[in-house]
Amino acid sequence: MAAYDADVFGAPAAAGGGFDADVFSASVPVKQPPVAQLAAAQQKAAPVGLRGEGYEKAMKYDGRNQIGGAIRGAGSIGSTLLAPFDYAEDALKRAMGMAAPAVSTNTQRRRDIDAGLTSAIGSDPNSTEYKTTKLLAEIGGTSGAGGFVADLVGKIPGAAAKIPGLLDAIRTGGMSANGYTGAGGMATRVAGGAVNGAATAGLVDPLDAPEGAMIGSAFPVATKLAGETGGILGRVFGPSAQTANPTKLQTAKESMEAGYVIPPNMIKPSFKNSVIESISGKQATAQIASTKNQAISEGLARRSLGLPQDAPLTFETMKSYRAAQHQAGYEPLRQVGMIPAGSNFNRALDDIANQYKGKGTIPAIADSKKEISDLVALHKSTGFDAGDAVDAIRTLREDATALFQSTSAGDKAKAKATKAIADAYEGAIDDALGATGNSKLLTAYRDARQNIAKSGTVEKAIREGSGTLDARILAREFQKGKPLTGDLKTVAKFANTFDKAAQPPHLIGSPAVHNLNSMFSAGGGGLGAGLGSVIGGAPGAVVGGALGAGYPYVVPPIARSMMFSKGAQQGLLSAPSGQGLLSTSLDEALPLMYRTNPLLGQGLIGQ
Repeated sequence: MAAYDADVFGAPAAAGGGFDADVFSASVPVKQPPVAQLAAAQQKAAPVGLRGEGYEKAMKYDGRNQIGGAIRGAGSIGSTLLAPFDYAEDALKRAMGMAAPAVSTNTQRRRDIDAGLTSAIGSDPNSTEYKTTKLLAEIGGTSGAGGFVADLVGKIPGAAAKIPGLLDAIRTGGMSANGYTGAGGMATRVAGGAVNGAATAGLVDPLDAPEGAMIGSAFPVATKLAGETGGILGRVFGPSAQTANPTKLQTAKESMEAGYVIPPNMIKPSFKNSVIESISGKQATAQIASTKNQAISEGLARRSLGLPQDAPLTFETMKSYRAAQHQAGYEPLRQVGMIPAGSNFNRALDDIANQYKGKGTIPAIADSKKEISDLVALHKSTGFDAGDAVDAIRTLREDATALFQSTSAGDKAKAKATKAIADAYEGAIDDALGATGNSKLLTAYRDARQNIAKSGTVEKAIREGSGTLDARILAREFQKGKPLTGDLKTVAKFANTFDKAAQPPHLIGSPAVHNLNSMFSAGGGGLGAGLGSVIGGAPGAVVGGALGAGYPYVVPPIARSMMFSKGAQQGLLSAPSGQGLLSTSLDEALPLMYRTNPLLGQGLIGQ
């Protein structure tokens, strides 16, 4: 930029073609050139405490160090693949009496990559961004090293049978040893960790293989000690043995196998689980759980009826479903002909009538009961045509549905009796088909009969107009003793045991939406910027402000992800007192820790 005239700014132009910011004053009306105006506007727009060198550095971010680091990380592995040729070249030079280079050809190759990236794209090998992405690329590139070595060793005849524990330990970096425990299991894990560490570190740089082996072998022991320490702390802060209700745990197990998620404190209340749920937010936790579980309940209801997973849950869908089931299982019965009304049929009718018989001393009730007795008497017979029975069943069930919707107490009793008469006809058909040995017709009939009954139960739980299912209604049916089976029983047991996690989402609002998030973000940003400024000046203020502002939007979702991860949920079922959510989440992270520790431990970030 050319130096500007002193008459414009009221001061001599700064040396080197720039200008001195101290010269300017808000009280002096000067006409600034476009570039100066832009710089002033940027500084003015920056939040207080974020202006200065750190802010300018953030504005100039261009990503070239990250790109260079990623390329350099891949180059580390590429250089290792070329190492045999480089070592052979060095050996040949020595054999021919040539002067040995100051550093090996392979080491120089790695340095040349750094220099080339600096020259080509302007990346800085000493920057934190460059070192970090270099390490991440190396971790990603070496992720399969242990598995490759284990598979290679496993191809040796007899190795897979004789050393399965060692192969597993190599593959997992010492995390497991094919079930081997005790001192022998630990020794196997240490050996496997050493091999994995050597392979992982050696793939980045062969010279680091010995150090990688040492770190890899030490990690299983260190993890074991950390686990023991965690167990002690867990027994202090974990749930008491009194909270482990076997029946509740079994329901939780069945529910999780079906896909449900359950907030940890509903199964094992503890200090640490309360902390995690507090970070997540009680309402947001309930919202996320309900939303996830709603989809599971509706999916199970559809599956119980054999409906497609995108079938709408409406009364019309259930009506059409029953019509299809009637057509498939009942209509073919018309070909059967006459069906004898056996003793079971007439006994069932007598039982219905006997429920409503009295001595007739109260006329109003006597008339009502007589109406039911007369209805039962109309169906007493010695036999009937199968087609007529099919029509009678459909009519009786339609009448029962209409009577159930009535507000009259007498109609409720008549509805139950009408439904029971339909059940008696179905029982007679079942007996007749069983006696004739017509298994195909009998199976189709029984399936249709069961499916129609299930559709009626599902229909009760449908919230018409929304196309959703209220699992709590199925829970009430289950609690009353309705004989639910299969997927519907799973839904009912879950909602009956963990009712808060089974609430329809519309009752508790949109998932993870909180009107205080923006306030917390603003407050956290200001606090973070202030603390960061004290600790690290302007750059610290930038980092602190970003972390503080982002906390309400980043940390709670991470906490919820931990709670509802498959490993954490399963850990709530089997972990003894003192373990659970946090320890299980750590177990999920261990594979990554085992795989990356040889690289982290060597301090490759600095290379």
